[in-house]
Amino acid sequence: MSEETETLEVRGEKINVGAKLLAVNSEGKYFLLRRNPEKYPETANQWDIPGGRWIKHLEVIPQTLVRELGRETGLTIVPDNNPKFVAKQKFPHSRIQDLSIVRHTYRARVTGSIELSDEHSEYLWATAEEMKRMENLDPMVKDLLDQGLIK
Repeated sequence: MSEETETLEVRGEKINVGAKLLAVNSEGKYFLLRRNPEKYPETANQWDIPGGRWIKHLEVIPQTLVRELGRETGLTIVPDNNPKFVAKQKFPHSRIQDLSIVRHTYRARVTGSIELSDEHSEYLWATAEEMKRMENLDPMVKDLLDQGLIK
């Protein structure tokens, strides 16, 4: 998937739309992934939540969550547990000048056996309090914590 094919122009501004999931287990802990430093040297070893780019004309954002969660982790959203919208965040793309990312974050309970993709090197389950004390937490996840949107 190329950056160009997934870029939208809104009021003269170029954006990519992403979807992220605060995946919660039965104990109320959040699933975090450590980015693979070989694949993502600019954010090496950063902890993030599952998600990825929305594919325009092919899916709605909740479908992006299901696709990316399964592809990156092997987990699935618990049946009859529709993802709940948490926040929308906007920030500049890390590698492409004049491109912004609009990231939609949802929360849902998840289940299944974990099988990480090559995008990530490890995972952990953490409470919001544990996340607040973590180093190398993705800045957008930290922002959600600071706003009190992750409890």
